[in-house]
Amino acid sequence: MQTSFFNFKVFVLPEGEASGVGPQHKGLVIVYQAGEEEPPALQAFLSKVLKAIGYDLNHDAVLIRRTAEASLSLLSLAQEQHFSHALIFGIDLSLLGITHSATPYIPLQVDELMCLPADDLLDIFNERMAGGKQRSVKLWNMLKSVFSPT
Repeated sequence: MQTSFFNFKVFVLPEGEASGVGPQHKGLVIVYQAGEEEPPALQAFLSKVLKAIGYDLNHDAVLIRRTAEASLSLLSLAQEQHFSHALIFGIDLSLLGITHSATPYIPLQVDELMCLPADDLLDIFNERMAGGKQRSVKLWNMLKSVFSPT
C-alpha cells in the first residue's frame, strides 16, 4: 500500500517490524539495529556521514530502526519502494531475508539492490567520539567508492 501524506511517500511495514522515516528521493534505505539507549547525537552523526556523499537524511533516505524481534524482507521492500542502495549497520543479512554472506565495508550486489554492510552504527559512533577513526574511515571509503561520480 502506498499513499501520499503531505510531501512524503508513506509505506506500511508489517506491524512490529520496524519504523521508517524519510521520503527516499534518492533510493537509499538505511537499516540499523535499535539499541536500548541511543545517544541523541547518533542521528546527527549519521546525518553528517550522509551529507559527505551529498545525501540528506531527512529528504534522501528512509531510515529503518530494526528491533531485535523484528523480521524484515529487505529485498521485497527494496523492490516495492524502488530502493537501489541499502546501507546496513551491524545486522546479519540473513536477518533481513538475504541469503548472501557479506563482509563489512565490501559492497554486495543482490539482485537490483546494492547492499552496503558496515559495523554497528553505535559502535562506529562510539569509536569516533573516543577519537578513533578506523571504522569511520572504512565506512567513508566504502560510501565514496559507491556514491562518488565516475
